[in-house]
Amino acid sequence: MTDITNKFRTDVAKLFIDDVQAGNYYLFVSCDSNEPTINSDSSKKSFLERALFGKRIDPEEVYYAIKNYPWQQNTIYTQYDDEVDLSDSKYYAVVYPENNETGDYKVYKCLFNNYKSPSINAPNYSEVTPDQIYETGDGYVWKYMYSLTEFEFDKYNTRGYIPVFQDTTPTNSDTSEINQIYITNPDSNRGYESVNGTIFQVSRGTENKVVISVIAGSINPIENYYSNYSFYVTNEDNLSIVYEVDTYVYNSPTRATITLKEGVPLDGVLIESTSFQILPRIKILGDGTGAQAIPRVSSEDGTISKIIMLNKGSGYTRAIATIPDPFGFDPNTLSSLDERIILRPVISPPGKHGNNIANELSSRHALIYNGINEFDNDIIPTINVFGSVGIVKDPEFKTANTTPDVFNNTIEILLDGHSLELDEYVTQIETDPESEFYNEITFSARVNEINGNTIRLCEYMGPYPNDLSTANTVYDFSDISINPELPLYSSRDEILIINTAEDAVKPSDYIQRSGEVYYMNSFDPITRTEASREQIKVIIEF
Repeated sequence: MTDITNKFRTDVAKLFIDDVQAGNYYLFVSCDSNEPTINSDSSKKSFLERALFGKRIDPEEVYYAIKNYPWQQNTIYTQYDDEVDLSDSKYYAVVYPENNETGDYKVYKCLFNNYKSPSINAPNYSEVTPDQIYETGDGYVWKYMYSLTEFEFDKYNTRGYIPVFQDTTPTNSDTSEINQIYITNPDSNRGYESVNGTIFQVSRGTENKVVISVIAGSINPIENYYSNYSFYVTNEDNLSIVYEVDTYVYNSPTRATITLKEGVPLDGVLIESTSFQILPRIKILGDGTGAQAIPRVSSEDGTISKIIMLNKGSGYTRAIATIPDPFGFDPNTLSSLDERIILRPVISPPGKHGNNIANELSSRHALIYNGINEFDNDIIPTINVFGSVGIVKDPEFKTANTTPDVFNNTIEILLDGHSLELDEYVTQIETDPESEFYNEITFSARVNEINGNTIRLCEYMGPYPNDLSTANTVYDFSDISINPELPLYSSRDEILIINTAEDAVKPSDYIQRSGEVYYMNSFDPITRTEASREQIKVIIEF
């Protein structure tokens, strides 16, 4: 079985987005067609030949896109896991304005779902939140990723997708961290002990002695019972440090003396009246450094329900976490009620969460936005029906070094007189006996617009190229089969005489069928009017 990774798909999307931002791409709008667009050379050629107009794609209006998963109460979101394929999972959510206090749309990645519990509380953004990681009242942990204003959301969201915005450039940093340590058996570990109290006395110097006083209950009288436990201290300034217990001596049911491992400074938080916890020690091994964690232990049966990361460390690509068996802890004895906990560190993406949002949210879509406004309507046809749009790279134009923002692909013709109607088809017949097309239809088109004796034609087709490239005109007809010297015929066989003025026939500056079609889509036809203002959003999946 072969899998294409999310990273590959995202990188392919990036290559396309980078090319659009650096290249010459247009949105093409094509006529209504009874046949749907398909991935074939014939369909692509037909799409180009039926093009009504095109508008250059603004390089700033192309983005990665992700599925829009609105945050909903009582939904179980998938938590981030470096061992799981998350590409089709709801492991992030969009918090809408009605569920936050900022008045916009904010995207959060779920780092912890409280062991598959439903989400009850939406994260609420605050600029002062450390690392922009939020733990909500329902036990969920969320990482803020980015936001969209209401204007941006209304402008870009389409068919269940929203754009990805990133304020900073992603880095190739190796500062991956351990953002969570999951408990594989949260309901079936037990027998661990913890002690809460305050520091009674500190002996500084080489002894590293600390006399502790227990707040409630009693402590174990066995010597060195709490050796190798963690000694977690938090002072009145909320400064916290984790030490490791070396020796333990019982003094009374509520008091004992401990020494800490050599080399640990006793200044700072180790002062009288400071609160402490003695907890099972979490041992973290890996190729990074600095990660520290403590467990949350139930006072009833010694179950560890959560691992709290004190320091996520850095530089990790592999890690394991264990809790060494405490004194007297023996899960292998049949009569023992002790059950070992099973831990698994989860490592963040390279550069930590939020470094490369498109990668982290498994984006494999590109969103292209283009809008047709009142200024464009001065150039493009406003009386027509179109039924397909497409993305075309590097269309060519007859005027050298020209890449117009907007172009009209109709042919303007001045007739001496006519009785034509909109959408009527006209043809041209070759009259030269020496021509291989003698007495055959060499040109056909649909009437797209009528203004007195001036008409505009679209969907023009015929044999190519045209040998009559510059005859009797200042325009180049090499890519269009029309012959300005021959009459046109209506569908009712009316002879339509083209005016003899030099510029009576004005073709589009776009060179027909030029450009690479990257995308096509057909839909129910849309009728344009002078009041039309379209917002066209294209989602491309890779």
